Amino acid sequence: MKRTNYLRCIALYLVTLIVFLGSSLFPILTNADGSLFAFDITNPTSNQTLNNGNVQFSGTYSSDTGLTVTMEETIDPINPQPISSGGIIIDSVNKVWSISKQFVPGRHKVTFTANDGTNPSITKSIWFMVQVDRPIIKEYKLITGDGTWNTPLEDMTHVPLDTNIQLLVKEINGTPLNESTGSIIIKSEKEPTINIDGVVSWDGPDENGVYTITFNPTNNFSSNTTYFVNTDIKDVNGISAYPKALKFITTSENEDNNPHMHYINNTNTCAFCHSTHLGKNPSLEGGRYYNTDIQKATFPNADLSKSYCLACHDGTTTAPIVNNIDKTYQHNHPSNESGSGSELTPLIQTDSCTACHNPHLSMSKENPNLLKDHDVYTSKSGGQTVDSLDVTCGSCHEDNAPININDYPDPVKETLSYKKSTSAEGGTSPKETDSTQNTVPDYSLCLRCHNGNTKNDAVDIETYYTSTSGHSFTQEDGSKLAGAMPCAECHETHGSDNVKLLRKNFGNNPETTDIYSKPDAGWGPSEERTFCLKCHNNKTEIYGKIGALDDTITGHESDNLKACSECHSDSYDPDNPVETLPKAFMEAAHGPKKGINK
Repeated sequence: MKRTNYLRCIALYLVTLIVFLGSSLFPILTNADGSLFAFDITNPTSNQTLNNGNVQFSGTYSSDTGLTVTMEETIDPINPQPISSGGIIIDSVNKVWSISKQFVPGRHKVTFTANDGTNPSITKSIWFMVQVDRPIIKEYKLITGDGTWNTPLEDMTHVPLDTNIQLLVKEINGTPLNESTGSIIIKSEKEPTINIDGVVSWDGPDENGVYTITFNPTNNFSSNTTYFVNTDIKDVNGISAYPKALKFITTSENEDNNPHMHYINNTNTCAFCHSTHLGKNPSLEGGRYYNTDIQKATFPNADLSKSYCLACHDGTTTAPIVNNIDKTYQHNHPSNESGSGSELTPLIQTDSCTACHNPHLSMSKENPNLLKDHDVYTSKSGGQTVDSLDVTCGSCHEDNAPININDYPDPVKETLSYKKSTSAEGGTSPKETDSTQNTVPDYSLCLRCHNGNTKNDAVDIETYYTSTSGHSFTQEDGSKLAGAMPCAECHETHGSDNVKLLRKNFGNNPETTDIYSKPDAGWGPSEERTFCLKCHNNKTEIYGKIGALDDTITGHESDNLKACSECHSDSYDPDNPVETLPKAFMEAAHGPKKGINK
C-alpha cells in the first residue's frame, strides 16, 4: 500500500512539472480559432446606426508582448482605403484599446488588423451606419429678370437666357450654413469640364431656418444649350447638404409661347408635315417635305413624324438637339403585329416622336416639353370609359361608328407625366380609364406603354410599381418622393449606349455615382450583379438613402456568382433558370423583394 502511494506522488509531481514548464515555454491558446492572443471590437456593435460622424471604436485584447493595430475602410474590397491608426490608446493593464475617427454620413465597413509582435495577426471587421442630420435643398427655382419665371421647376426647356438659379436650403437643428464655402456648380453639356462663372448671393435664414441662395451668371446663358446644376452646400460643422441635381435647356432667341414659331418659316404651318395632295398615308404625311430615300436610309424604322422633327432637332438649326438621339440603342419598340388590337399600335409606338409629344401644343410651365395629352370619356349610360389614345378616330367619328360619341360627354383631359427627382411623389392611384386598377400618375408617360397592354410589346412595369417593392420608399433628403422611384433614375428616354436604355450614371445625383457600361446585348447573372452593385455598394446615395450591401449575408460575398434575382424576386425558378431569369431580373430591378426571398 505504501509503495502504491509513493508511485502516485511521483506521478503527480511529474504532471505538475510538465504543466509548469509548458506554461513557461509555450503560451496557452486563448481563442477557439486557435490564435495565440485575442482581439475584439466591442463598440460600435455590428450594423449599429450612429448619429455622430465622430465614431468611438473600442475593444479588448489579450497579450503581454504589446499591441499594434492598422485600420482600413474596406467598403470597396477592390480598392480598400487605409485609415490612420494614429491616436489609438492602449491600456496594457486592463487590456483594452480605443480610438476615435471622423466619418462622413453613410454606410461604412472598417477592418482592423491587430498584431502583438509574436503571434499571427488577427483581422476583424465591423459594419456601421453614420446617419446625421443634414441640410436639405427644399427647392430649385429659375428666376427671370422680369419675374415671369418664379416657380419650382424641373427639367425645363425654353428657359430664358437671362435666368438666375435659386435654391431654398433649410438648416437642421438650428445649425447655420457656411456661407464662405457654399457654392452652386453649373456646367454646360457642350463643355462639361468648364464651370459657368457667376455671383452667389445669400439671404437668410428666415424664421423657418431656410436660406435663399441665388446664382447670377456673369453672362447670359447660351441659347439652345443643356445645363446641369449641382451644389456644394455645407453647414458650419462641415456636414454637406443632401445632394440634389437639376437640368434645364435654354431657349432660342426671341421665342414666344409656341416653340415652333421662330425656328424656320415652315415649322408653324400645317404644310410642313402634311401635304393636301401628295400625302402618303391617311394623315397626309410623307409629301413634298419628306425625302423618303434620305430619311429612310438614316432612320429605316422611323415613323414619318420622327423624320420631320429631327430635320430641325438635330443640332443644325436653332432647335435644341434631342438628347442622346445619336446613341446606339433607341427607344423604339417594333409593332406587335400578332397582338390583339395591333392596328392601334401607331398611336403609341415609340418610333414616333408624337407617341410622347404633341407638336400642336403651346409651351407652358406646367408642360414645357409638350408632352402628349389625351381625353378620357365616360359613358352616361353604362359608366364605361374610352381613352382617345386607345381608339382610332373612326371609332367615334365615322358613319356607323361602334362608339356613340354623344354617349360620352365632358371628357377628362390628362397630360401624360414624366416627373423626375425634384417633383416626383411616386404614389399610386386608380386609373382614369379603369378605377379597379392602380397606376402611378407621375410616370404615366412611361406606363402608358409599359403596362402589359397587348397593344404593344413593352415590358409590364406598372405591375411592379403598384405592388410592394423594395424600391418604393420614403425619401430622407427633403424630396417629395414617397413611392416608386422615377424611371429616369436608371433609364435614358431617347437613347443610350447601354442596353435597356440604361444611363451611364444612376440616381438623382449623377456626379456622385460610378459609370455603368454595358454596350452589348448579353445578359446573365454576372451582368445582373454588376448592374445592381452600381447602387448597392454602400456608398451611392439616392434620395438620402445609401444602397446597402452587407457582405456577411450569404449570397452577398464578393466572389458569389448568383444572380441577385434568385433571392430578391418571386419569379425565379431554380428548376427552370433559363426561362425564368429574365422575368426574375425585371422584377428584382423594378419591384425587388426585401431580404432573402428564397
